Amino acid sequence: MFRKALTAAVAILYATTAQAQATGNLSIDKLWVEFSGEGTNRGDVLIRNDSKDRYYVTITTSEILNPGSAEETRVARADPEAAGLLVTPNRLILDPGVMRAIRIVSLNEAPQQDRIYRVLVSPEVASEAAAAPADKTSTLQIRLMAAYDILVVVRPKGAKPDLHADRSADKIILSNQGGTNILLSEMSACPAQLTEADATKCRHLDSVRLYAGQATTVGLQAPDEKIFLKTRTGPSDDLIQRSF
Repeated sequence: MFRKALTAAVAILYATTAQAQATGNLSIDKLWVEFSGEGTNRGDVLIRNDSKDRYYVTITTSEILNPGSAEETRVARADPEAAGLLVTPNRLILDPGVMRAIRIVSLNEAPQQDRIYRVLVSPEVASEAAAAPADKTSTLQIRLMAAYDILVVVRPKGAKPDLHADRSADKIILSNQGGTNILLSEMSACPAQLTEADATKCRHLDSVRLYAGQATTVGLQAPDEKIFLKTRTGPSDDLIQRSF
């Protein structure tokens, strides 16, 4: 299913007093690509131009070092061999109504820990402003558009997360004692008597991805407050309801 979240306002600025607005639409079928060492080492992401403009799309690859920690950094990777990830093409032209595939190939043979990447898909629209006649004020046209940042996860073969909870009077520490990351989502802190989350009675908590060996702390407003959440390892896995 294509996502149409990328509908960015396009600002057109003129040196004269005239102004106009337009919108851009680039759809994408997935934002999370997974390689687990089992099965294929390649996957395709489909993008489609739902606008009336020709898009010039740039695709760049970065590796996330020390993901989820205070030392997390994003490093651009131009060399596929060094990156462990091949993404093609790097540039493409997308006419209105056209769909193209971006191929992502993991070159990691036997990673010992998760490798995390981001593949940035950035569309641009060529300026349509023509040179103004000598007796007219020249125009400046700028189109500002958003971009998609695809998450790519390469896991060690056979690695599994292992979520643990340690409770005290004022907090719960959720830790991942397994060998790969896990996503905690739809998290709520609720009164103890509830058997499932209720948006009218619970506190919403932000989703978090816990990498191997990492932990997150949830503050409690009461010693018996209950935490409801759903876990997922890969993008095609079912959400699993958990409570602590």
